[in-house]
Amino acid sequence: MAGFSHRMTRRCVGAVGGGLVLAIAAATPAGAHHDPELLAELERQAETLAPVSAAGGLPMGLVVGATLALLAVACWMRGLRPSRRAVGLVGVVAVLSAPLASPASAATVLLPDLISDQPDPAGGVEVNTYTGTPRLILRFDGYVTNVGDGPLEVSGNPQILDPADDAGVRQRAIDTNGDWTVVGSPLVQYETADGHNHFHLMEVGRYSLWNEAKTAEVAPGQKIGFCLYDIGHAEDEDWTGPHPERVYSGDVTQFCDSEKPDTTDLVMGVSAGWRDLYGAYLTFQWIDVSDTAPGVYYLANEADPWDRIAESDETNNQVGFAETSSIVPGYNARPVGPVVTDGEPVDVGLVTEAFGSPGSRKFRIVTPPARGTLDVATGVAFSSASVTYTPEPGYAGIDSFEYVAFDEASDYPLNPTRASASLRIGDPGAASVDISGAPASVVVGTSADLEAAIVNAPDAVT
Repeated sequence: MAGFSHRMTRRCVGAVGGGLVLAIAAATPAGAHHDPELLAELERQAETLAPVSAAGGLPMGLVVGATLALLAVACWMRGLRPSRRAVGLVGVVAVLSAPLASPASAATVLLPDLISDQPDPAGGVEVNTYTGTPRLILRFDGYVTNVGDGPLEVSGNPQILDPADDAGVRQRAIDTNGDWTVVGSPLVQYETADGHNHFHLMEVGRYSLWNEAKTAEVAPGQKIGFCLYDIGHAEDEDWTGPHPERVYSGDVTQFCDSEKPDTTDLVMGVSAGWRDLYGAYLTFQWIDVSDTAPGVYYLANEADPWDRIAESDETNNQVGFAETSSIVPGYNARPVGPVVTDGEPVDVGLVTEAFGSPGSRKFRIVTPPARGTLDVATGVAFSSASVTYTPEPGYAGIDSFEYVAFDEASDYPLNPTRASASLRIGDPGAASVDISGAPASVVVGTSADLEAAIVNAPDAVT
């Protein structure tokens, strides 16, 4: 016991400092005698508590309190025998001392927050043949911007497709304790169509083209998959604090494992306060406007439009518009009429609206009149902005024809917008409505502007 007594001398100082001996003394009757058996048992318990805690058997706070209590009793018992009441009090003190060891605070998961960073137009339209068929496109720079508290990281083994196996590709977020946790399972796939031959995070953003009033989408973007890494800082108006160190560099992401479809360790991401840039020179970084009517438009971006990413704020993913407009050049035919005749031939002037700097203007009749004739053939291009309409002999009523206008030097739009020229011959009787501006086709989710002309309407109808 001599060696133990030396260790006990140092331990007793700590126990007495904790105030436990005083508590035991207050509950111990005067004149109590030395009890060797109890002393030995207390010494044994004090020696074994720490290994139990190290093995995970007891919470550290409880171990600290119990050890102090046992050591205090052992020290005191070297001259006194505590009563049962004293031993019970020591147990209470041990339990109450457990909170002295502060538990780890609850960790907060630091989620990313994507915003709809506005795209930047990269000049005017151009003809592109990447798909094998010439198409008219509008190029632009696009961004994936993270202004959240934590990074947007997508990592894991893309060969594991089991949705229950988190070793597969997952969105992972770090918490305030520095631990990573799975917060989502976004779609990732190996892309070859754009010539990049690497992995893309799909549906994290969507580009589109909107009308000048910004009230309707007219054409969708081509690109919805992205290889993520830190390219530049978020704009100052979006991020006011200091920028963290760059994490997702090319060395880390390996360009999303370019030319490695069989990789088992994919990492991509955008750090908080950073954004990824997709230059206008990249394949599919464009809007196809081959069949979009000439006009003034705005490019737009939507961040995480299908909610594939876990974010700290899901309310700021609304459409973000480019600061400057984009122009699709050319001519649009406009509605004409009603042109009135008493049954004689009449000249009908054709009206157009020009956008940008198109070439020479041409016209084409696409639908001839039903109750008369024109002095130009249907389907044949002509330059004059006027045609002559001759009604059928003896006919009184309404009639119309459709025409288009286009840039002689351009093949676009593929299907120019049609306009209606309405005519009233003699006393037509009933009113009629002519619709103009209907495109040959409309992409799902987009819209087109139509115009109506009412022929022989009562004064109260407009």
